[in-house]
Order: sequence, then structure tokens, then C-alpha cells
Amino acid sequence: MQSNYIPAGLLKRYFAHLFDIIILSIITIVIGGILVVIYSLFLETDNIPDKVLEYLAYGLLFVISWLYYTLMEISPRQATIGKQAMGIFVTDLNGDRLSFKRASVRNCCKFILIFIWNISSVTMFFTEKKQSLHDIMSRTLVVQKVKNEN
Repeated sequence: MQSNYIPAGLLKRYFAHLFDIIILSIITIVIGGILVVIYSLFLETDNIPDKVLEYLAYGLLFVISWLYYTLMEISPRQATIGKQAMGIFVTDLNGDRLSFKRASVRNCCKFILIFIWNISSVTMFFTEKKQSLHDIMSRTLVVQKVKNEN
């Protein structure tokens, strides 16, 4: 890791996550609302079982979340809107911007771990670089710039 960065702490990552959840909720409500209107106008509601619609909704939520996190983390800012607000960003272990593949792996691991165990962040307390389990698995870091003391 480059010397002008330090690992981002749990509180900054937590508040960034909360901010991103609010943004994702708004995005999902808008897109979901549009799809519900289209569905009710153009499709027969009796032909599709409720369970199928439920799985489609979960799939849509996954795709929207994955695209949001992945595309934002490979952008020049290397951060979601929540991370930007907290002054943190995501890098690989060398301090470089993530590739699409690495960002995708990171976010898929994060979603799976949150869905299964919801303990991904516990490892932050026990690792030198404050890495969550999904960061360790995808070989990434969440960091912040060190302020110059000049």
C-alpha cells in the first residue's frame, strides 16, 4: 500500500454504507416503480406466479446493487457516493484503481457474505489493514488519504 494512504476505519465505512443504502433504495424504488407500471399495463397478472415475481425482484435488486458498487469503484474516483462523502475509496493491494473483474469479485463476495453470515466486517478488527472478509478474498483495500502536516 502506498504510504500516503491509511486504512479506512469501521465508522467511516459504516456511514458510507448507510449513505449508499439510501441511494440504492431510491434507485430501486424508481426502477421498480417503472417496471410495476409497465408490468401492470402490458402483461397479464394472472399468468406469472407471485414467487417468480419475488425472485425477479431480488434479482433486480442484486443487479442494481452490483452495478452501482462495481461501476462506482472502477471510476476515476474509486468510490461510491457514500464513500466519497466519507473521504474513502477502494484500491487493490498496490494502491491502484480496481479492474472491472476485481471490483465485481469484491462486490459479489460482499453480497454473498452479507446474505449468508452478515459477519464480513468482523475481520476488520483483527487485520492490520482493516480489511473486511470480502476485501481479503478480492485482495482489495478501503483507504483514505493521509493529511499533509506541512
